[in-house]
Amino acid sequence: MRFDILLQSRRLLAAALFSVFLVSCGEGEGPEQINDPLFVNAAPPPALLAPAVAAPTPPARAPADVISLFSDAYADVPVDTWNAGFSMADLTAPDLMVGGDAIKEYTNLVFSGIETVANTIDASGMTNFSMDIWTPDDTSGGQAFNIKWVDTGPNGMVEFPSVDNLEAELIFTAPVLATGSWVTIDIPLADFTAAGLTTNTQLAQLIISGGLSTVYIDNVYFYRAAGGAGGELLTNGTFETGNTAGWTLIPNSGTFTATMDQATGPGVWSGNLVASVPGGGGPASFPVATQPNLAVGTVMPNQAVTVSFDYCGELTGAGGVLQAALLSEIAGGMGASKTDPMLGNITPTATWQQYSFTGLTGADVTGGITLQLKADCGGNPGCIVNAYLDNVSVVLDGDTDNVNGAGGACPAAP
Repeated sequence: MRFDILLQSRRLLAAALFSVFLVSCGEGEGPEQINDPLFVNAAPPPALLAPAVAAPTPPARAPADVISLFSDAYADVPVDTWNAGFSMADLTAPDLMVGGDAIKEYTNLVFSGIETVANTIDASGMTNFSMDIWTPDDTSGGQAFNIKWVDTGPNGMVEFPSVDNLEAELIFTAPVLATGSWVTIDIPLADFTAAGLTTNTQLAQLIISGGLSTVYIDNVYFYRAAGGAGGELLTNGTFETGNTAGWTLIPNSGTFTATMDQATGPGVWSGNLVASVPGGGGPASFPVATQPNLAVGTVMPNQAVTVSFDYCGELTGAGGVLQAALLSEIAGGMGASKTDPMLGNITPTATWQQYSFTGLTGADVTGGITLQLKADCGGNPGCIVNAYLDNVSVVLDGDTDNVNGAGGACPAAP
């Protein structure tokens, strides 16, 4: 009688021989002799299925030089979900701990949506996006790992099908990818721009997908070179797009449009904010043009911020004013820790004027900073505030990017 026993470790030897002894004994018979046992080497043990060591620690960076979504090395910005409801993937909860470091494990991955819709990310001041990944899956056959960023566009909403969302997906294969070891995928944001993500001021979705079923990720963040300038935070502050893209209007019975009826430089467009109440009375009019939640994860408490812009226009009737305010926002829509009413109440004049304000942010800026420009007639009958705005700029650390055209003639009222 012959038994072929496949052994994968020496610790199975004793059990295997004992089993042969039992099987070879019939009822009422003595044991048969086992001659020349043959041991056949098994296949090598399976590859490591999960990382045994933590991902490499990212370089130390100043808080203003990084926007981190997930890393033990940096302070993270709020993330709505790491596996949105539309995803086709399983996310292990809670996070795995490897070498004292938290990592995220995705299995059965087809695609997964990581969302920052409630607090979109303004990465316009950053230069690179980085992510560490580890997979036990084979990467030698061209298997891909895809990274897509989605910007909400001017309307601030993620839509399907898209109305004005912008997105770009980049695809990575070996040798960027590897099996059984951590790899850092470091991407210049210019690569996303070239692929179609022409604005990155309201990033709301990071989508990972591809041909890897199991993926571990860590250190997901944007960064820039140490000591990089604050950079312009506003989108379309010169209105040279020919529209008000990047701005949000709270209408309050008023209007905000882009116009070429202006004389300031260096471009040919300006913004026109108008509040108007009919002479016979009507609804109160106080439109607000705003760019909300700028520099989430970048701006710091008690950090210097410079706001500058050019303005002109005219006031008809009584009770109308032009106002501006800078708000230090608390994450989650919990209000502002500080409001700077920069202009107070002023009257636009027929000559372009430049305004500049430098102040400090509040104690809590987890929701970024918000610029508000308001034309306010209240409910005063016959009041018209016809304000023109141009070269609107918001920068951190006192860097002034405003290019003003103050002193030129203001256009006549339409």
